[in-house]
Amino acid sequence: SAPSQIARPALQGGTSILHLRFSCHKFNTFLKIHAPGFRLEPFDLHTSSIENTSVSLSDDISFTVAGTLITATSVSESHLSLHIYDTSGRKVAEVSGHGSTDYDFSGAKSGVYIILCGDKTIKYLNR
Repeated sequence: SAPSQIARPALQGGTSILHLRFSCHKFNTFLKIHAPGFRLEPFDLHTSSIENTSVSLSDDISFTVAGTLITATSVSESHLSLHIYDTSGRKVAEVSGHGSTDYDFSGAKSGVYIILCGDKTIKYLNR
């Protein structure tokens, strides 16, 4: 039967776990699907290398996309880390800094990348 409830996955030890609840008469079955690398949840931002945009995704963190350069900035000057994955779940890069950090995709292959910064998830298309 069709899923009756889909919960946001929780990150556990570098592996995402997606819980699907199926109702079958009086029994509930939980199915765990493991996907290494990144979370299977809605993206906080969709952008690409042909866009130039600046957006605040929280009270403290904003992202600026200028072609192939993505910059994360913290208003409170806190430590930021960008974790960059390809669509196979392989970590491509990790950069960090205090107050601001950036990553330049100019040397990266064309394709879709997932960028994690704290609890924010960005889908980035490098063209």
